Amino acid sequence: MGYPWWAGLHDLVPLPGQRKFLVSEDRGLHAFDTEAGQLTEHYENVTHKYLPGLEVTTGDRHGYAGNGKWEELPQSDLKSFNIAPDGSFVYAQSVQSLWIKIRGFHTSLVVDSRRRKMIIGDEIYRPRWFGELDGWSKP
Repeated sequence: MGYPWWAGLHDLVPLPGQRKFLVSEDRGLHAFDTEAGQLTEHYENVTHKYLPGLEVTTGDRHGYAGNGKWEELPQSDLKSFNIAPDGSFVYAQSVQSLWIKIRGFHTSLVVDSRRRKMIIGDEIYRPRWFGELDGWSKP
């Protein structure tokens, strides 16, 4: 069986003020609770709770699972993201035809659950906030 080539992880992002990470992969988003040591929330539950305003830019993401079954991948275009202390976030998304390039095609900023398109067409690999993040001390 195994995993298909597209089932790998993309990003691991700490949640401000919580001991959790959000994890993106081609099937969607997950929340990893560091105290429980496991993934505790998945897919739409994660986007609604932690990333309100996230918009999927494509509706045609799909692939074959390890068992050969055709699978829709509605959240798979999220390649990288980062959350600011106030809950705003920036993210880069790819499109099906650019998978081989690995970089994002759409870059957006979400403030107060409202998406603002920043860049369309330029390849941004990993947008980031730089600054202090509550609950996460610097080494």
